[in-house]
Parts: sequence; C-alpha cells; structure tokens
Amino acid sequence: MVSMKIRLPRVTAAGFLLYFSLCLLTGSGYAQVMLTRLGEDVSLAGKQGFVYSLPKTLIRLDLTVKKTMYFQGPYSSYAEKLLGLEDIIVADNIHYSVESAEVTTVCIPDPDHYYFAEVGDKTAKEGKTVLLSMDGRGIIEGINTKAEMEQILPGLSGVPETWYGADNFRFSSGQNRMERVDTIIRRVVVDTFESQKVTYNRYWEIRSDESKAESAAAYLMKIREQRFQLITGYQEIPYPEGTIRHMDQSLRELEEEYLSLFTGVTRYEMLKYTFYLDPPLFSPEGMELPAFTFSERTGVSDAGSPTGRKITLGMRVIDRQDKAAVALGTRDGTGKSEQGFFYRLPAQTAITLSISDRQLVNGIYPVAQYGNVTFLPPDVTVVWFDPETGEITTILFE
Repeated sequence: MVSMKIRLPRVTAAGFLLYFSLCLLTGSGYAQVMLTRLGEDVSLAGKQGFVYSLPKTLIRLDLTVKKTMYFQGPYSSYAEKLLGLEDIIVADNIHYSVESAEVTTVCIPDPDHYYFAEVGDKTAKEGKTVLLSMDGRGIIEGINTKAEMEQILPGLSGVPETWYGADNFRFSSGQNRMERVDTIIRRVVVDTFESQKVTYNRYWEIRSDESKAESAAAYLMKIREQRFQLITGYQEIPYPEGTIRHMDQSLRELEEEYLSLFTGVTRYEMLKYTFYLDPPLFSPEGMELPAFTFSERTGVSDAGSPTGRKITLGMRVIDRQDKAAVALGTRDGTGKSEQGFFYRLPAQTAITLSISDRQLVNGIYPVAQYGNVTFLPPDVTVVWFDPETGEITTILFE
C-alpha cells in the first residue's frame, strides 16, 4: 500500500462554501465507481449513484467607508461679528471616503462541473461498501466521520443611515422670549407745582437669532473667564488636583458646546459593505471585474448604479499552467473504467483594487475555475479535496 498524506484544512462552510470528501472502503477491496460529467446530452436513466460538483470561486469584497457629516451651527451668521471666527461650517454637507478594502474567496458548486458517480450492481453483489459523508445539500463532507463545521453567515450589503439633527446643538434651544419693560413718565403741572407719574408697561416679545447669539457669546466668554480663574487659583480654595482637573474638563466641554453653536459640528460614522463577485471568463491579457460605484457625495452603491465612479477589480492569472494543460490533455481517459474522481488544479491569480490612486488591495488568491480539471486513477481508496479549491490534500492508493 502506498500512502501520501497532506494536512487536512479545517472546514469553514456556509451557504457559499463547498466542501466534499470521498471515501470508498471495503472489507476486502474498494468499490468500483464510474464517473460521468453531466451535461444536456447525458442520460442517467437506470443508473445508480450520486452527484458531486467541483468548486467555483467567488470573490468576496469587504469595504469600510467613512461617512463624514458636517452640520452648520445655528449662529454661524454671527460667528465673525461676535467672536471673530472665520473657519466655520457654512452649510450642511456629507462626504464619503473608502478607508479600507479586503478581498477573500468563497466557493459555490460550479454549475459547469457536476459529475455523476455510478455505483454498479456488481459492487452490491460482491458485498463491497461505499461509505460517504454528505450534508443536507448533497455535498459530500467527510470520511468515516462527519466533518467539523463552523457556521458562518454570509455578510449583507447594507447602508446603516444615521442622521444627527438638533441634538448636536442642545444649547441652541434656549429661552425664545424675552421680557420688555417700557417706562412711561407723565409730568403733571398745577400752577407752580410739578409732579411726575411713572408707570411701567411689561410685555413679552420673540427673541431674534442675533439676540440669542449675543447671549450665547456672552456665556461663552463667561465660561472662559471661569476656566481662567480656576487654573490660576482665583477661588483661593485648596481643591485636590483631581477635582480641579475634573472641573476644568467639564468647563472645557461646556465651552466646546457653546462654541459649536457658531462653528458647527462634524460627526463620523463607519459603514460596512460586502459584495460577492463572480469572476469573468479567463483572458490571457487580464480581466476587469466590476465591483461597485463610488461617489464622495452619495457613497457606495452596486456596480450597475448610474451615479458615481465605476470601481473594478483587476485580475491577472500568474500561474497559467500551460505545460500542465498540454500534458493533461494527452491522458487516456476515454474509458470510464480507467478514470476516477475529477478534481481541479486552481490557478493563482493576482487581484488589485485602487481608488483615487490609492491601492487598497494587492494580493494573490487561488481561483478554481481558472485552473485545469483532471481525474484520479480508478483504484484510489480514500481522497480528500481542499474545500476552497477542489485540489487534492490527502490521497490513499491501495
């Protein structure tokens, strides 16, 4: 017996991960299984067996986008007049920027590479055993025991929108009315006697924005004066250092809140996007895979969106396997009894992604469908395939 073993990778599978392993065991020999590639012109009438597929690679692209929101202060019109401020936010605005991108690969059954493994009646009559471990989708998983699985839910592409409104300026909603007092003096002259009669007319009027801004500016100056007195020891009370630091921090935060009424505020939010991309057909010159559209004003949307700049993944196969393809093409596999299970030799592919002259992705990844397909000898007893690429990891000849 000749045995060749390679470390079996841990299986991480979900809706898009294909993992299959094949085990043909008998008490005195292996079961004879004949393989047929499925197509429109193939008939399985009267045949017994099972179907498996080679994996196809999809590209998973995870984006992290920074959403910056600028909010104009309610008293921005009076910032220069009352405080001498010029560098302020003059209008509400939103800006998007791509912070990072990550490419990984996931697998699905390749619709162009389904195979039927036929188990003949001779196998059952001779008492031979075919032991397989399969999941609920009909994908073969393990050998002798159920393969260990980790459930990973596929990511969802979403845009969690959060808009910050009036809460940004909680001190702008101060007293909206102010009391006015008119003093009326009436002089009364009788002969040579003169007297004054004073009356007061009280009423309320709506405060103007400028009046509110003046009050906020005055209170801002008062806060700064209190901070100055605190750190210079004007209070003449020996507060502990921690207490003084806490009071100064509280006054600093209050100062920033009142200052934002004039300068405006900036808020940030990190958005996560996930795209599953189907690589295009192989081209020796390289491939361009549309990924998404991006706009600094509207953010990220699907590749087919009419707005924004089209962002593509650059793909180039760096392991062409030309010599291997020629050699494999000379194999005599015409007789079904002379060929075993089909498997793949994945092609190593360079993938790049750039936005505004920033290269966010530059790596090499195996892409199963760009590689060659070949088959095992018919006398293989045990074989494990890599769950990501369909390549052999463990094989046993008997």
